[in-house]
Parts: sequence; C-alpha cells; structure tokens
Amino acid sequence: MRLMCSMCSMCSIGSLLLAVGVSSLGVADRAEAQALSLETVATGLARPLLVTHAPNDFDRIFIVEQRSGSTGRVRILDTATGNILPTPFLSQSGVSTGSEQGLLGFVFHPEYETNGYVYINYTLPNRSTQIRRYTRDANNPNIVDPSSAVNILNIAQPFTNHNGGWMEFGPFAGLLYISVGDGGSANDPGNRAQDITNQLLGKMLRIDVDGDDFPSDSNRNYAIPADNPFVGISGDDEIWAFGLRNAWRSNFDQVTGDLYIADVGQNAREEINFVPFGSAGGMNFGWRCMEGDVCTGLSGCSCTAGNLEMPIQVYENTGFFGDCSITGGQVYRGCAMPELNGTYFYADYCSDKVWKLRYDGAVVTENVRVDQELESNSGITLNNIVSFGRDAFGEMYICSQNGVVYKIVPDAGIDDCNNNSIDDACEVAFGLAEDCDGGLLGDPIMGAAVFATNCASCHAEDGTGQFGPDIRGKGRMRLAEFAGGSTFHPGGQFTELGAAEFAHIESFLSDSGSQARPDGIPDECQTLDDCNMNGRADGCDLADGTAFDMDFNGVLDICQACSPSDITTDGTANGIPDGQVTLSDFSFYLSLWSGSASQADLTTDGTANGIPDGQVTLSDFSFYLSLWSAGCP
Repeated sequence: MRLMCSMCSMCSIGSLLLAVGVSSLGVADRAEAQALSLETVATGLARPLLVTHAPNDFDRIFIVEQRSGSTGRVRILDTATGNILPTPFLSQSGVSTGSEQGLLGFVFHPEYETNGYVYINYTLPNRSTQIRRYTRDANNPNIVDPSSAVNILNIAQPFTNHNGGWMEFGPFAGLLYISVGDGGSANDPGNRAQDITNQLLGKMLRIDVDGDDFPSDSNRNYAIPADNPFVGISGDDEIWAFGLRNAWRSNFDQVTGDLYIADVGQNAREEINFVPFGSAGGMNFGWRCMEGDVCTGLSGCSCTAGNLEMPIQVYENTGFFGDCSITGGQVYRGCAMPELNGTYFYADYCSDKVWKLRYDGAVVTENVRVDQELESNSGITLNNIVSFGRDAFGEMYICSQNGVVYKIVPDAGIDDCNNNSIDDACEVAFGLAEDCDGGLLGDPIMGAAVFATNCASCHAEDGTGQFGPDIRGKGRMRLAEFAGGSTFHPGGQFTELGAAEFAHIESFLSDSGSQARPDGIPDECQTLDDCNMNGRADGCDLADGTAFDMDFNGVLDICQACSPSDITTDGTANGIPDGQVTLSDFSFYLSLWSGSASQADLTTDGTANGIPDGQVTLSDFSFYLSLWSAGCP
C-alpha cells in the first residue's frame, strides 16, 4: 500500500469523500464532458462477478471468481504491474455448482486495516446460503488465514436459483446489508418474498457483525441492530426490506449513502429501486404481486396497496435474445471522469446494453445507453455483463462472465504526467502525490479584512453570489487559481482583486491554515523551488510546517539570511513582519519560544543550519538571537 504523503490539505480524506464527494476537492472543476471507452485489465478468469478494493488500498483490486469447479476464489490484481497474483487471496472449496450458485459476495470490514476481517457469501451443496468471515493472514497481506473461518449466518434455499448474494456495509454505521433471493423456481411459489415471519428469502437483511446476540449458536454470530424495522413487532428481526425477487446487484452511493437495488424480473419487467439515505427500512418492493410497475395477478399482496415501494426505473423484458435480466451497477464517484460524478451505471445480462442514469431523489433526469460508445471507442465487444465494481479511486469496472474484466475510462485518456497509470488529479485528491507548489503566500489577518470588505457583504446568506462569485463556497484549488495571478471581480466595494488579495483570502478561508497553493499537478512533474535543497518543494515544507515564510514573500525564511528575525510588527504582538528588526521582534520570539510554539522551532538541535527538527530547545533560541543580533541586510 502506498505511503500517504504528509499534506495538511488531505487530512481525513476518507471522511471528506463520504461527506462531500471528490468534486469538492477541486477535481470536478477541471474537465468537460468526455467520451467513454473500455480498457481490458484482466483476462482468463473463472466467471468473474465482482471487483472491489480494501479500504485505502490504491495498489490492488480484488476480483471474485464465482467458481472454478467447486471452488470459489478471490484474486488480487496488482494495479502497478497489471498482473494477477498466482496465489488467490481466498479460496472457498465445496461451493455448489448450479448456474446461479457459487461464491456470490465478498466484502471488507470497514475496519479491515486493523482487524483484517473479510466476509463471503456462497452457496453450499445443499443449496443453502452461507455467510462466513475470514481474517487476513498475520504474516502475508495477500492471503487470508484459511483456519480463521467463522460462520455468521446460514439461510436454507429450496431451489438452486435466485440466491442474491450481494453484501455491502452501509455507510457511516458499519452494518452489513445482505441481499437474499426469493428461493427460486418461478413466480415465488411459496410467496416467500412477502412472508416476513420465519422467512429470510426475498429480503434485504441488515445485521451487526461486531456483536453476537446468539452466543449459544455457533452458526449465528451477529447481533440485531436495535433500529431494524421489525424488532419488537411481528417479523424477522434481521429483515430490513422485503418483496424482492432476486436483487442483482445493489450499491450504496459512497457520498450520499443512498441505496440502489436492481431486481431481476420474471418475464415482464426489470427494475431499479431507490432507498434514500436515512430510511428507517421496512419497505415492501412488491414481488410477487408486482413485477416492476405492473401487476402480476399473483396473490400475496394487493397490487394497488399504497404501502408498496415503486421502482424509479423499469424496462421491458423482451426475452433471452433481447433484454432479459438486469445487472445492477454502481454510482460513479471517481476523479478521472468528474463529469460523471453521481451517475449510476447498470446493464442487461443478455443484450449487453449499458445505461447511465441520474436520479435527483424525485425523478430520473437521465437514462442514456452508452454501450455503443464504449464498444466503438475501444473495439471491445461486451458479453454477458454480470457485475460492476470500483477501485479505491472510485473508478468503475465491468465484469464479463466470459472471464474478462474491463475498466471504464475516458476515451481521450487520463492526465498522467508521471506515467504511473494513475490520473494526476486522483493522485493529488487522495494524497498519493504532493501538490504544494508554494509561491506568494497569504496573510490570514489581511485575508479576513479583505474578505469582509470585498466578499462577505456581497453574498446572500445561503452563500450564493448576488453580485459576484460564491468565494466562500470555492474549494482550495479554485481559490489557488485566483491567487495564481488572475484578477477577478468579486462584487462589493472594489471592482477587482489581484493575486496578492486572493492569496490573503485563501490563507484566511482554506483548510487547516493552508500554507501553499496546489495546482492539480503532482509536484514531481514540475520544476519547483527548493531553496533549502532538502529534496522537497519549498511549498511542501511550508505546507507541513517544517519551514516558515514569516514575511510572506514566497521564499523560505531560512533561505533569506536574517529574515526569520523580523517576525512581528513593531510594538505589537500580531506575528506580521514589518521589514524592521527591533526589540519587539525579539520579545515576540521569546514569547513563542517560552510557550514551545512550533514557529519557534528554527533549527536542528545543536547546529546552526536553520532547519527545524520538531523540537523547541535552547538551540532555537540561540539561533534566533544570532540572526536578530545581526539584523537584516
């Protein structure tokens, strides 16, 4: 796994992405609409049906093979080399071998980095569904410990088809959602999807794998979430939603937390259901009396009942040689194609059509086929699309049951200045490459004054600009663009602001007291100032606090003879240089040094090299005193 760079602007990147999405990091501002294409990333697999990734793992993707003989496997693809590792990450022997059976689900625990837990969903020879946990090997991160198996839940299946199999941890709460088919055959002969008592088939389940409400039962190792909809009333406590035929597949939007459920129809309609984040559950999606948006004429519930949840999108099932079986997909939240942010992709298994869909919470605003575009631009013919998946960057993959995995990519290619096959904006957004160019830095005190005079008074309370742009709503990269030399009319009292004013505003508004201005290009691809010759751009030293620019001229103080001695305005204690080295500067530094403030760390202990070492000691005081005594030339 790559070492995350030390960048103050990328702190808590995971929570940022979940809360506001990659586009807030400035990525979405950089691209126009792009044509789509496909890239082959793996071949020769045994019925691949899932692509996923471990938390914060940008170097590997994990591919689930439904079965090879009676063994289901999870394979690792090294994204740097493009090779599948010869030893599977996980092998589950004894899986049943019917057409819809095998290893059907795989998911990492949200705390996988610390506990090493993974969960699989597979079918046993007796047709039952088995949920099982394994633990990562203590000595080899590329395999699980085969002796670590713990059975979580077993569900009897009367037929060989309609097993569901999707599993995913819900956002923010860490509860495991499990899709279970109606048990098979045609038209749900046991009306199992509508039966909520002693019947887990045809349901979406939700359990807490970090607890155990059944300590005396070795095959039930989970707890029931207290807010599951049927806790304390009639209905199985594990059930979160019901009335599903064979949901294949589902997906949580990683930014909004909304849930998309694609349910395979009988012979009339294929459907997509939508559950907004925060739903209390208990929804009835209508099967078997409803198929999509039409009545089946079968008993089990009232087709006109007002409590049935209607799908947001349906299409007609035209038979095996046309559209016949929906393959649910993913909501795109990557950074290589920012114009697709929030787009849901899905497909049909038989016709190999691929659609992109947008839903605004009330209506579908876009539903467009893209398979012709993908195939035409890549020269690839899609075949039996069984699943979509994503990597740690949020980029999207397609699994074909003929043994191939494809990646959806921009037809024009990606920006990749360092030739490592990772989009530059993605590297920067996820903190895998440093982007802190440096340059003219702002004074946050001045920024507060400039903002109050020029920006705050010219905006509505909701942050939208009445007379100018919404400065407060701009991300750090956009503010950096303004500070890079352009002038811009923000409204308010003055007609324009220059680079220096925007640098001040950036310093005032930016996250964690930003000390440098990123440009969206990895620093390693550019020739940047490194006046102290430590192998890092000066802006990076400023960004992580290992160097300072107290006079805000864009040059590290340690590279300017005596400039560190001028640290405050004469007669005040504001920390703003004024071009004079006086007793006030000495007094201000002494207050910083005696309080062990990081700004007082000027040199490596015991030397006179002007390189901070993370400690405030007598050496720092002596070094400052020597500079102050010399005065600035």
